[in-house]
Amino acid sequence: MPKYTLQMNDKLEAILDELAEREGISKAQVIRRSLTLLKLAEDHKEEGFELQLAKAGDDEKPAVVKTVLT
Repeated sequence: MPKYTLQMNDKLEAILDELAEREGISKAQVIRRSLTLLKLAEDHKEEGFELQLAKAGDDEKPAVVKTVLT
């Protein structure tokens, strides 16, 4: 498996640390998951879709929708 060296600012490093700790996974796994999610969003963007976050309400329809990537 190839290895990479990344440079990031303090804010991104803190986010990476937080996500790894919260999920109980390695920083490398956080980056792999992030790239997978970005790839999914980008592939479907070409089909006219956008990535959104939805908070479920009492019914089955999302109560709050927030577009995060377009």
